[in-house]
Amino acid sequence: KRRFEQTNKQTNERTNERTKQQTARMRFFCCSRAWRALMRRNCIYRGRNPIGTFLEIALPVGFVAILLGIKAAAESGGDGLTSDNVPAFIPGEGSTFRPLSFQDYTTAARAERVCELQSSGDLGISGLAEQGNNWMVPMVKCDHRKCKEVGQNAIAFCEYSFVAVTGLNAEGLQRASDFRLWMLARYPELETDMPFDFDPIQVFDSSEDISSYVKRSDYGNSGVPKIMAGVVWAGGDDRNY
Repeated sequence: KRRFEQTNKQTNERTNERTKQQTARMRFFCCSRAWRALMRRNCIYRGRNPIGTFLEIALPVGFVAILLGIKAAAESGGDGLTSDNVPAFIPGEGSTFRPLSFQDYTTAARAERVCELQSSGDLGISGLAEQGNNWMVPMVKCDHRKCKEVGQNAIAFCEYSFVAVTGLNAEGLQRASDFRLWMLARYPELETDMPFDFDPIQVFDSSEDISSYVKRSDYGNSGVPKIMAGVVWAGGDDRNY
């Protein structure tokens, strides 16, 4: 025990002596000619570019102040920066998005189209708000620029398209034919009350025929309507398309 206490005392004495030497060395350096020359040189360099020196000091302080301001605003409950517990509720008609169905497409295609004066003061086509911007019905597209006067019939200014279906094999073609018959039965207005004279659901012999059709030079002209959407079945499975 006596030997341990003696060893510990010697260790503490050496540590204290080393600390005193380091402190004396630092005092000597801070008061030495070399330290004063270094400080003088730095002051000269900083004085040659006062704007840069000012920015080096001011910018970090400014950025820190901005961050502290944001933090303070968040903690004080500024608009949009606080979290609130919203009670559970069932949204109503005005706050939900309902995607358009094919029934909506046929309804939009059968709607009467006339030129009218819209809220912007320009001529537009009835049923197409904002002159057709953000129009979401690919079955019918109208060009409001062709309107010349209010009340003018705009059916001729609208372009109608159809759905193309086909299969990769015999089973797929049969499935495409069955799909066409189901669509015509589900939406009877496709055969009786559409403002165009072509088949709205057309069966092609192959997907290559669809590709050749859309590559025709007269695609989109009279007698060659555009395709709204295409479905290709790989077989008889109703989930494989």
